[in-house]
Amino acid sequence: TVVALYGGKQAKDIRDTVNQLRPSAQSITIVLLDYALSRSVRCQLAEVCHQSSGLARFIVIDRVLVLYLALHQRSERMSILLSCALPYASALQPFVRDGGPTSAEMFCGRTRELRAILDLNGAILVYGGRQLGKTALLQRARSSFHNPVNKNYAVFCSIKEISEETALVLNIVDEINKQTLLNIQHCSTMKTLCDKLDRLFREKKIQTMLLLLDEADKFLRSEDRKKYTAVQPLVELRRSQSMFKFVFAGLNNVYRARNATMNNGVFGQIGHPLCIKPLSPADALRLILRPLRYLGFKPGQGAHLETILSSTNYYPGILQFVGYNLAESLNSPTSRYYRPGSETPPVQLTNDHLGSIMAQDDLNESIKEKFRLSLNMDERYFMLARCIGMLYHLGESMYENYKGYTVEQIKYIVDIYDIRCLKGLDREGYETLLDEMFEMGILHRAQEGVYRLRKRSFLDIIGSDMTRLDNEIIDENKRGQKDA
Repeated sequence: TVVALYGGKQAKDIRDTVNQLRPSAQSITIVLLDYALSRSVRCQLAEVCHQSSGLARFIVIDRVLVLYLALHQRSERMSILLSCALPYASALQPFVRDGGPTSAEMFCGRTRELRAILDLNGAILVYGGRQLGKTALLQRARSSFHNPVNKNYAVFCSIKEISEETALVLNIVDEINKQTLLNIQHCSTMKTLCDKLDRLFREKKIQTMLLLLDEADKFLRSEDRKKYTAVQPLVELRRSQSMFKFVFAGLNNVYRARNATMNNGVFGQIGHPLCIKPLSPADALRLILRPLRYLGFKPGQGAHLETILSSTNYYPGILQFVGYNLAESLNSPTSRYYRPGSETPPVQLTNDHLGSIMAQDDLNESIKEKFRLSLNMDERYFMLARCIGMLYHLGESMYENYKGYTVEQIKYIVDIYDIRCLKGLDREGYETLLDEMFEMGILHRAQEGVYRLRKRSFLDIIGSDMTRLDNEIIDENKRGQKDA
């Protein structure tokens, strides 16, 4: 919706005019003003927009902004327009709180990983711990690859609760028909589906296809017991049609499925497994700062945003959560940043303000809980992490903790507590689990057979003092024995 207003208007007049049009909640209204807004009216506009809920979303473009945009290249104008207009617009929330689709504009870093997924000869297994952005990565790959006009199709499927072949095939067919115009008829076996796709390739109705299967742990765990028989038709289609590629993404069960690739099993030599790690500090900072700059904020000197972000361990999912809370605070109706006489955007954020956000008990507990999700993927992960945490508390120096602990030292703590879920494991079994925890972003492997927590701050999540950790190990072990 585009609205053109003539003559001088006050902030409330502009807001009321747009709301009277009743545009849809998902749309953005562009208001064109045939006059120059004064700074005071701009600030009033920001204030009335942030103090009222349920309003239509709109941005205002006046004569001054039009002339300013005209001085720049066409390719630069959109980012400049948003940078100038959004600080005075309705409250916006670019971050995602508890998962969900991530917009292309909020996708940050992951250049190498994205390239590996888009490469038809690249990774077919994508794994990593929770909150590391695997779903966002696959969705970004889908939007980058999908081009129906040229018969290049990318289909994204979430198969979290699926463990059987028939249910998987029905899900894939349904998503293909939703996301493309290929109109594949109902079928119930992977062999039949792959035959149909093969025929579409030969009839030149498909040029390339990327099939992205997210949250595949339950299905691959089930298939592991069946020697991946349901996956074999996908592999055969990949071998007969080089322009077809499938990708399984998920957690530790996808990591375990990589052994089928390494050992020349059903996955053969089709691509290398891709491990998703936490973001680099630079990418983590950009994920937070770029949206905030569009909203009209920047960290001032001494804000120490890097230190604050390190508490998130650079997990994209947790960074999004922190960004969401930060934006909610800045967008608050009582925020001092949207009042006449306030500082002109970009407003500098101080360490006091950022610190008050990060000091909130519910936020810090949420950050800890999101990390615990990775530990809870396998009860043995949490127990091994607790044993390593106990070694930290028993360590004589920071240097000893930093060097890490051998499998024998970890097993010694396990034996002391007689931990049920780890009984019967030999050294190879311990190393397999510890290597999985390394790949999931929980541990750091200092050298072969030597492990420590990836960040010392994880100790606060596992057990901040020896007494508490001792009680937790004993209680969890008793609970496990009772369940058994």
